[in-house]
Amino acid sequence: MNSATVTVLCLLVFAALIILSFRKKLNLGLLSLGTAYLIGCFILKLSVPEIVALIPIKIVFMLISVCLFYGYSIQNGTMKVLTTRIIYRFRKHYQLMPFVLYFLSFILGLLGASAPAITSLMAPICILIAESMQIHYLIVVVLIGFGSAGGSLVPWGQGGLIVRGILESTIYATESTSLSLKICLNMFITGLLALLFVYFFYKAYKAKPFIIQKPESFNPAQKKTLILLCLILCLVIIPSIISTLAPSLTLSHYAHILDIQMLSIIGASLCAILRLGNEREVITNYVPWNTIILVSGVCVLFALIQQTGIINQLPNYIEKSIPQNVIGIVLVILCGFMSFFSGAMSVVIPMILPVVVNICSKNGYSVTALASSAVIGAIITCISPFSTAGSFILSFLPRSEANDQMFARQFLLTFAVFIIPIVLSAIGFYRLLG
Repeated sequence: MNSATVTVLCLLVFAALIILSFRKKLNLGLLSLGTAYLIGCFILKLSVPEIVALIPIKIVFMLISVCLFYGYSIQNGTMKVLTTRIIYRFRKHYQLMPFVLYFLSFILGLLGASAPAITSLMAPICILIAESMQIHYLIVVVLIGFGSAGGSLVPWGQGGLIVRGILESTIYATESTSLSLKICLNMFITGLLALLFVYFFYKAYKAKPFIIQKPESFNPAQKKTLILLCLILCLVIIPSIISTLAPSLTLSHYAHILDIQMLSIIGASLCAILRLGNEREVITNYVPWNTIILVSGVCVLFALIQQTGIINQLPNYIEKSIPQNVIGIVLVILCGFMSFFSGAMSVVIPMILPVVVNICSKNGYSVTALASSAVIGAIITCISPFSTAGSFILSFLPRSEANDQMFARQFLLTFAVFIIPIVLSAIGFYRLLG
């Protein structure tokens, strides 16, 4: 069986697996792993150890270590107290509250919380504030969806770890951290523009003052957790920034060894020793095992496709058939369409990002621009009512009779804001950072 036939077979099987997992509520990664074994061993004649070696260990370890550490701050209530205190501090600037909440969602992602964790934390609070201020609930959908998704794209965030893990296996390995930061910044600006659109469209500037009770203070365990969070973030961020602004071998060395993965393991160990949370509950509930299995399985299946050599031929095909100035637009639309039916970070990005890297390396295109187009295109659908975040926020609406109407409006809003990354990609905005 030739490589083209194997590739077509893998893609057809993968499409069938997506449908099966969606209809039966099964983990797509588990199905993909089983399929990869059958195709790899019985069609490609690979050995079992060769297939096992395709599991993305770097991504798996990064997700486990970082989420384990940050899980303590969610489990012991540190994130909740921090959130309510920030909202209380800005309560008098109620007309700017949507932007405060957007920045807060982004900051929580910056602190390492996953997008689903941020959504579950912020949704009840933001819905109550929106009801009190009499602003449209779709503003809440945008600010939570894009704020949390953008924040989690930092190199130590859950989304950023996946992007960085994929880039580290390519020729851009040394730039993986800086590329993740650039993609994160592009997503932040895209989300901010989307928020500005809904802010003025739904006239949030006419919001009414809201009442919020003075939040409780941090307890001793939460104070220690917050100190640990800030300390580890400083150890990760400051050496990298200084070594970038004033390059030196010593600073560069420390910037590389002060890695978020191992520092998170130390942080989680200290949290366990200091009894800052329930270790068993953190491991069980706050490490995204479902996502880890999902990403692992999909990566293994697409690693098999890469071994056929078809992926390496795609850049040449794209160069000949698609003009350079519209490749970014095509990626936004393609990834957005795909993420309507499958997970953005767990399925679409592991599938598309290696292709983007090949296109850039062979044709000299801006990897920041095309990677941003792909990642942001996939993420932009996170506010749809079919997504985890979108449906979760929808479920918190206080007026159940409006849910059908809100569902339709939320679906249409997804298409409306989809225009923003298309325009930004078309005018070359995503190329500005490199």
